[in-house]
Amino acid sequence: MSPARAGSLEGLRVVVTRPAHQAAALGTPLQELGASVIYMPAIAIADPESFDELDTALGELASGTFSWIVFTSVNAIPKLVVRLRARSMDVDALRRAKVAAVGQSTAAVLERLGVGVDLVPERFTSEALVAAMGRGPGRVLLPRVQGAPRDMVEALRSVAWDPVECVAYRNVLGPLDTPSVRLVRAGEFDVVTFASPSAIRGFVEIAGTARGLALTPEDEGGKVVACIGTTTTDAARDLGFRVDVVPEDHTVEGLVAALVLAAI
Repeated sequence: MSPARAGSLEGLRVVVTRPAHQAAALGTPLQELGASVIYMPAIAIADPESFDELDTALGELASGTFSWIVFTSVNAIPKLVVRLRARSMDVDALRRAKVAAVGQSTAAVLERLGVGVDLVPERFTSEALVAAMGRGPGRVLLPRVQGAPRDMVEALRSVAWDPVECVAYRNVLGPLDTPSVRLVRAGEFDVVTFASPSAIRGFVEIAGTARGLALTPEDEGGKVVACIGTTTTDAARDLGFRVDVVPEDHTVEGLVAALVLAAI
């Protein structure tokens, strides 16, 4: 990373790959610290191909058949709210089970809706959340992204829970040809940030591979790859990326703080 003034990111060109509606939460603090932010959404959040699965699950939730509802992403929450309203229900249905959120940001959105959150793990990972839940039995509702990893389901089953998945949303590619995309393809950046495995996959499809952008372990120095947590880091490495910055606190605030430390 190019040298920056201590405690700042002054002069650094930082790529934010989060979906457009979430990008400012990361981009604004980066800009306040002097970074020049390149907004390049690698993914966008779309409705599932059908809401039938989610509607069925919400009906069962309202009838009290689930012990827990677990949110592993903030993106599922607005979709649930829309479908509750479509069924002439309200967020009270979410109170018919204990509520778990994988991180503080997700918990904060639920609490703003008036939904109390019973569990947020100390470490913001699926594994930590399952460990904090303890052993079953009981049914656990998982409103998730289409094609979500199986780790959470397998971890719940291993401790006697009965996980029930339903697709709440899909990740689709962000815009394919914008000024920001062209800048990134040309390598005109210093830092690229990833906040999810899906953002990494979208980035590769839109902007280029790790090798093509000189972001592999063999390409030492120069550009920096920053990932918000371990799951995202693993996905980046699986696709050939060198990962230089991973915060201990797997939040947007933690990622910003880690970038400042790396810039000093």
